[in-house]
Parts: sequence; structure tokens; C-alpha cells
Amino acid sequence: MKSFSKTATAVLMFLFMVACNVQDNPQDRQASPQSIQFTGRTENPATRTTLVNGIETAWESGSDRIGIFSLQARVSEETEPPAHNVAFSALESAKTSAFSGTMLWGTPAAEHVFHAYYPYQSLDEPAMDAVPVSLPAEQIQPGANDSGHLSALDFMVSTPVAVYAPESPGGASVNVDLTFNHVFTLMEYRITGSGQALTDIGLAGAGALSFSSGTMDLDQEPGADPYTITKSGTNTYVLAHLSASATLSPTPISVYMMVLPGEQTADMSIRVKTGWTWKTLTKTPPEGGFQRGSKYVTELDLDDAAFNADEYVYIPDDNFRAYCLDNFDSDDDGKITFAEAESGALTVMNVSSRSIMSLEGIQYFTHVNTLQTVGNSLTYLDVGNNLEFQTINCNSNNLTTLKAGGFTNLKILYCSYNQLSTLDLSENPDLEILTCKDNLFTSLDVSNNPVLDYLDCRDNPDLQTIYVAAGQTISDLYKDDHTVIVTR
Repeated sequence: MKSFSKTATAVLMFLFMVACNVQDNPQDRQASPQSIQFTGRTENPATRTTLVNGIETAWESGSDRIGIFSLQARVSEETEPPAHNVAFSALESAKTSAFSGTMLWGTPAAEHVFHAYYPYQSLDEPAMDAVPVSLPAEQIQPGANDSGHLSALDFMVSTPVAVYAPESPGGASVNVDLTFNHVFTLMEYRITGSGQALTDIGLAGAGALSFSSGTMDLDQEPGADPYTITKSGTNTYVLAHLSASATLSPTPISVYMMVLPGEQTADMSIRVKTGWTWKTLTKTPPEGGFQRGSKYVTELDLDDAAFNADEYVYIPDDNFRAYCLDNFDSDDDGKITFAEAESGALTVMNVSSRSIMSLEGIQYFTHVNTLQTVGNSLTYLDVGNNLEFQTINCNSNNLTTLKAGGFTNLKILYCSYNQLSTLDLSENPDLEILTCKDNLFTSLDVSNNPVLDYLDCRDNPDLQTIYVAAGQTISDLYKDDHTVIVTR
């Protein structure tokens, strides 16, 4: 039986030398004389989303932001303390970066305590003891060896630090050292094979590996043990999906995922998916469990005889599995065979409002023609193997990826109130109705949907353009005033 391996340099942390400089000439510098200047210092330049030397990361200018709390500081000369959740942006793509933002000293010569976290979130009611945090069960990697997705998953918290403010606006500068500590654990899979098209990899264990939502008190000292997080919607699995499949060869490709640290009390399963089919390998977890801020490397060869093809439909989500057992488990053995999934016992699958985080396994229910999955917690949905689908309603989830290509029968698609930035409808020529309100689109192409008769894309503030084909007419079209129609 194989075991996980841990890199020698395990702890990933950033050391920030934060200079709190009083401005010598505030009029020339265009800043308040009491403003606190933050500069983060590390060693080698790299983008924030790049793994430097395999384990370290660095900031990315223009996109990386941290949130800073101080009960003693202010956000302007006209306001009183505290300063809650003040955004500071990285100014350089490097491990050393200055940060831009506005925070002012409070009482001169008084102790100021700073807490910070990454990545920044805009919060309606920010509270240092209840910063929202989550770790999705489904994580999307753009392609082989691409670690860009880790930036959004890599929640970090600074060690609380106390600094005395200058005695006067013209006093000496004060350095604030912020050490950012990783809350989660990084997994890297280095995978080889012989021509297989890899699309997904999954990790499952006895203990929690992901959670849908939670809060964290920033006033915690880091240690060997995991940070304390108030969690809900915990899951014992994580799935990493490749947006673009990777053809395997003797040269390894890397797939990354973030998981919760902590002990795993039993052997774990690693699954790999190629061509809609899962294969499973059993592994022993590291003694003592996964350590916070550590990176674990696992080498996998898909031609290894230790991999076994799954004999039953793999459905990792407990709530989706319960629904499938209730409706498709004809022999009541607590499992879904491939024959049971394909039997056509139901043609309408209604799994709305069941707190489902993953619909992995749905690809085997090939006789279903209607999917209702409203009000769940999905971040990823791939129905490219469900060739009979005519209606999909996935409103009110957290979808960032929706793959509906590969079949031509789809007539109705509801995907409003999600976080979709792109939607590929090029392989859905029979689409008649589309509602995609309240998403993150910048453009929408319906030029390959000649019979589209109803389109509602309102409440998309960034949607600038809808592309249509020459001569295409959409009878009922609802859009925002700033969105324009352009002919392809």
C-alpha cells in the first residue's frame, strides 16, 4: 500500500516587514501625516499565483488584496477608531511588495494591534472575530501544471502583532512585522500515464477535507495544530477538475488541491477520472494527519496495477447520494450500479434545496432529461455526458463553471443567481429559453442558438455585449441598458 509523501520544506509563510512611516512632507507625498504605510517583503520575484521552487508563493500586483483590522487605528482623520477590514492592494508582482490603502494611527504613542487576512473580502458587517472563510469541495484548475486557482483557495492569517504609534505626527517611523500563515494544506499530484485524457482527481477520507462556509477569529496565535474555524457543510472529499483535459505521458503533470489540515483515522482513497470513468487507489495518510501550511506530494502512475476501476457509481456528496439511493437503488444494497443508473427509473431528477455541493456521478444517469438543482451549493457542474437533457434549472447556486456542451437536445436552461463569468452554448443549437440573470458575464454569445426565443440576462453589471448571428431575432429579450447587441 502506498503512502503520502511530504516535502522537506513544509511550512509556507510570508514574512512582511511593514513600514509605518510618518510622512516628512505630507503635502508633497499626497498622504495624511498619520497614515500607516505597509510594505511586504519576501525574497524572489514571482506572481502570487505561481509556486516558487515548488512550495512558496508571492504576490500579484493589481489583484491581490489583504484585509487589515485594528481596534486602535482609524480610516480617516475625521473618524474615530476602530479600522475594520481595510483593503490594501499589492503594488508589485513579487514576493516583496508595497501595499496601497488608507489606515491612520489613532492615539499617539499608544499600542496598536494589527490583524490581517488574505484574500480580502468586502463585508457588510466586518468583525475581526468572524471573518468568513470556506474551502469548496470542488476546485477548478485551468490546466495541467497550472497553479493559478490556488490564489483564491489559499486563505492566510497574520500573526497578531502589537506596535506603538509614533509619539507625534513627525515622530520616527515604526516597522510592523506581519507574518502570514497558511490556514489550509496543499496537495500536489504528479501524474504519469500512457495517453489517457485526465479530467479529474479526487481525494476522500474519514475526516473532513472541505467545508461550504464558516467563520474565523483572526485573534489566534499560529501553532502546529490547525486554526480554529467555525464550520458548516463539512465534506470528507475534495475534487479537482481540469478545465482542459491533460493527455498523460511518462512526463509527469501536476494537479493541485487545497484540503483541511487534521488527522485522518483511516486509509484514504485517491480517484482519477479519464473518459468519464473513475479508477481508485488506496493510500495511507501521514502519521499525525495533514499539517497546516504544509505541502504533500503524491506520485501517481495511471498504468499502475494498484489502480482499480470503480465497480459502482462514485457519488461523493452525501445528500446527492441519499437521493440516488432512494430513487435508483433497486436492490437496496446501499450502492448504485452502472446498470441502475442507466435504467431510466426516473426521467426527471429534482434535487433542489438539498444542500448539495457536488453532482459528481450524474454523468451515469443517461436517461434523465430534466434536472432541477435549485438552491444548492454547487460551484461546478458538468453535464456533457447527459445527452438526453432537455431542461436544466441550476438557479441560485455558487456556480463558477457550467459545462453543457456535447449534446444537442437542450432546450431550456436556467442558470441565474450564480457566479458564472463564461457560458459556452456553441453546442446547443436547439436552445429555446435561457435565463442567466445576476452573474459575472462580460459577454454572452448566442450566435449558435438560432431558435433561441427567450433570453433574460438582466442584473449582469459587467455584461457589455451579447453576440447574435446575422438575421437572428430573439422575440423576448431582457437585458440591462448598458448591454449592447452585436452581430457576429
